[in-house]
Amino acid sequence: MTLRELYPPIAYAKNAKTAGPCVRNCCLDADDVCLGCGRALSEITGWNAASDEEKEAILRRAKERLAMKNHSLPF
Repeated sequence: MTLRELYPPIAYAKNAKTAGPCVRNCCLDADDVCLGCGRALSEITGWNAASDEEKEAILRRAKERLAMKNHSLPF
């Protein structure tokens, strides 16, 4: 069984207004920030419990982090 079969991409977000930014390129840097989506580890682990307003704020911060690292934005 593959990881994709065990954990389908963003399956949990179907009922949420704000979909997760995960691009399945998960690798944390020295600051515990994902190189794929730009979220901090605490933001990743707390995503499902976050309100839509909190998720929008997380997405803004993630975009800023990726822009500072000169990554292309996945969302």
